[in-house]
Amino acid sequence: MWGDAQAVINEQIGDSYDIFIGILWKKFGTLTGRACSGTEEEFNRAYERYKENPSKLRIMFYFKTAPPQT
Repeated sequence: MWGDAQAVINEQIGDSYDIFIGILWKKFGTLTGRACSGTEEEFNRAYERYKENPSKLRIMFYFKTAPPQT
């Protein structure tokens, strides 16, 4: 019905950002067909840009370490 949702997100995000911030806790996301999750696919796209020109992009990840509430 929706087609490739991650492709829509990728198009909206584009490549005109200076900082990639990943925030993770207990879930990694949903398969996209190109990666294990949208998070991974977005990171991979950012990392490819970073490898081309490290001074143009900053990549940061933050991890919540508290256990989930039940």
